[in-house]
Amino acid sequence: MTAAVTMPGAIEVCLVEDHPLMREGLRRILDDYDDIKVVAEATNGIEALEFLHDAQVDVILLDLRLPDLDGLSVLQILRERRCPARTIVLTSVNDPSSMRAALQDGAFGYLTKDRAEPDVLAEAIRSAYEGLTTVHPEILSEMMRSDPSEANIANYGVSPRELEVWILVARGMSNPEIATTLFISERTVKYHMGNLLSKTAARTRSELTTAAYRLHLLHPDE
Repeated sequence: MTAAVTMPGAIEVCLVEDHPLMREGLRRILDDYDDIKVVAEATNGIEALEFLHDAQVDVILLDLRLPDLDGLSVLQILRERRCPARTIVLTSVNDPSSMRAALQDGAFGYLTKDRAEPDVLAEAIRSAYEGLTTVHPEILSEMMRSDPSEANIANYGVSPRELEVWILVARGMSNPEIATTLFISERTVKYHMGNLLSKTAARTRSELTTAAYRLHLLHPDE
């Protein structure tokens, strides 16, 4: 485990990644952003949990495939501890069920390493710090097509983008926050909201949120 001194006002990030070259590359990428600072690095899940038990950071970049303890287990333990840090999963696992599990266990983002361009990664960190969620629409779409556990969601006929909006509504985000997270206009958010209310027969945002938990889109503790 390594730790560094950060500059005041920067978003403090902990990297949890077992591959040294990947870890070094991520640190160098994030060093280019004045408002983001890598202050700690862990090579496995247990090491990360030991560090985070006594220290606080703002955002955790977490790989799923880790020695000793996998990333999803780390997420579950952090949720049970009510760790205040926001976690973004950054992984090579392009798997809809893994993304669904990560979001249920409190992740504020799910990015794949082959799609996480520097500016995308930096913006995801800023969004997580503000309590907003970043995910890849392509994985959401695949989740709806291929994961049998999502059949009940598919029965509503919602599109991948509508599912994104639904999850963010359930996280308590306002329309402007959703628009910022998904890089769409507020008018488009309202359009998707109208479709969701119609397709689910919900009358309010609260009813949409209740339905999201009932369908296991999010964990009850969130």
